Amino acid sequence: MSSMNITIDIDITYYLCGCILTILPVIFLTLYVIILYLFKTGNKEFKTPCYTQLFHMGLTDIIQLLVFLFSGVTVLLQYNIPDGFNNVIHFIFFQC
Repeated sequence: MSSMNITIDIDITYYLCGCILTILPVIFLTLYVIILYLFKTGNKEFKTPCYTQLFHMGLTDIIQLLVFLFSGVTVLLQYNIPDGFNNVIHFIFFQC
């Protein structure tokens, strides 16, 4: 197998992984926003403490999906995140 075929296979892999990591979070974000909107503006049975807790857990899931979306775009564009930015993101999400 020549090195050109390996390069093409790697490019296809980046494109496929980037598309998956970009499309799936968009789909799930759309569904999550609709569900959380219903939790917040729904009937009085959605005002119980368990739905309030589900709403807050949904917000953290949305933050996680936004990070997946960002990583999908960087994989799709084959962009390396600068170390300084990566360290700041790591500090915000894992040290606070």
